[in-house]
Amino acid sequence: MGLFRLSLILVEYGQSVQYGVPAGLLLVGWWCSFRLVNMPSFADFLIAVEAEMNKVSWPSRQELFRGSLVVLLTMFFLAAMLFLFDAVWKILFTYLGITG
Repeated sequence: MGLFRLSLILVEYGQSVQYGVPAGLLLVGWWCSFRLVNMPSFADFLIAVEAEMNKVSWPSRQELFRGSLVVLLTMFFLAAMLFLFDAVWKILFTYLGITG
């Protein structure tokens, strides 16, 4: 998407620049990615990450739903509590004449 947007920005410089610069950047990015993945230390890291991901115990759809529901309800509860604390302090400070 970024290269497409760049080609739209470079339209005023002619078609060779409009399409050549994004194509060149795409090729350089592809080459750098290829070289990075084929570095022995980085390849070993990716293999180790894959092995660790295979050990992960993923939750079922029902467990995921329940966990997400708990998080959302907790966030709404905490937001309501903060709102109430803020309202109480505002009323108290206004009553004491500390704020206007």
